[in-house]
Amino acid sequence: MKYKVGDRVKFLNEVGGGTISRLIGNNMIELVSEDGFSMPVMISDVIPYLETDEDQIVVKEQIVKSQTNIDPIENYDEFEDSIEDSGTEEELEIDSDDKIMNILFALQPSKQKKESDALDAYLINDSKYKILFNISQKREDFNLNIQAGLIEANTKISIASFTIGDLKCFPEFSFQFIFFKKLFFGFREPAFYTMNVQPMTLLGKDAFKENEYFNDKAHLYSLYIEDFAKEIESIPHTAIAHALKEKEALVKKNIAKPHPRPILKEVDLHIHELVETEAGLSNFDMLKIQMDNFNKELKKAIAEGVKKIVFIHGKGNGRLKLDIRKAIDEKYPNCNYQDASFQEYGFGATLVLIK
Repeated sequence: MKYKVGDRVKFLNEVGGGTISRLIGNNMIELVSEDGFSMPVMISDVIPYLETDEDQIVVKEQIVKSQTNIDPIENYDEFEDSIEDSGTEEELEIDSDDKIMNILFALQPSKQKKESDALDAYLINDSKYKILFNISQKREDFNLNIQAGLIEANTKISIASFTIGDLKCFPEFSFQFIFFKKLFFGFREPAFYTMNVQPMTLLGKDAFKENEYFNDKAHLYSLYIEDFAKEIESIPHTAIAHALKEKEALVKKNIAKPHPRPILKEVDLHIHELVETEAGLSNFDMLKIQMDNFNKELKKAIAEGVKKIVFIHGKGNGRLKLDIRKAIDEKYPNCNYQDASFQEYGFGATLVLIK
């Protein structure tokens, strides 16, 4: 369903709603509630505001009906339930969102480095795939490894910091990517991409622009765009159905299913979620309460075997976000972090990956 700025909407599964103040990408909007609170919301979680309850019920039923297709790759158990007693090839559809592949390299004026020409570099994964990546910088006769690791779907990760002088001397970067999902996907060779940064283009007043991936302006370089869905479709639907039937046969033989891993955990660190009243609390007091809760929840997640936890800290002045990441660097060697999904959380959350 198409929306535009100014449209009034209601939540699909909750009470309340508001007015659309901004469109964020293809799947998210920014909503201003009746009390003036602004929040990012998935388009699939809202319905148009209508005058009568009867009209509202009709629209809700239409939307729910249109959302019954389940991605067989990402939601294995839900997908299995959805094809129970059928298993027909026509019902095993590939999510059209898998066709969107947009991997970007971004540069932003640094907020942490003292040099006036310092730039922070980011890798952005605007896709539904996890990516194993390796990034290097050409240095005369060899490549200097900048960073390697895993980036989750629909997230961005900080890579390194450079100065304009660095980029003038060594403007060439190389990227290697391996895309995958946790279950069925078409195997392929790693993708390889090289690009040259033109430092002079970063000096103009319009070098950094508004975009859907950052709260602040940035300079974006598109690295890899491809219709990757054909790789998934290279696996015949009949093969997927056969695999699911084999799993069902094992269950009927009373072979126990593996214990499910803990689901993604979310912790909201907004101060109003942690205290009954903010009266009498200084900024220092509030930050201490937030950091104490962060440390408590992260230690608890580690003890419980949780592998991923999202801390929702909001945008604010960025102090809480910086303190969280500093604490992880100093106190939690078995944890890595990156920005949480910008489609689900906007610009105000950090995803912690626990090894």
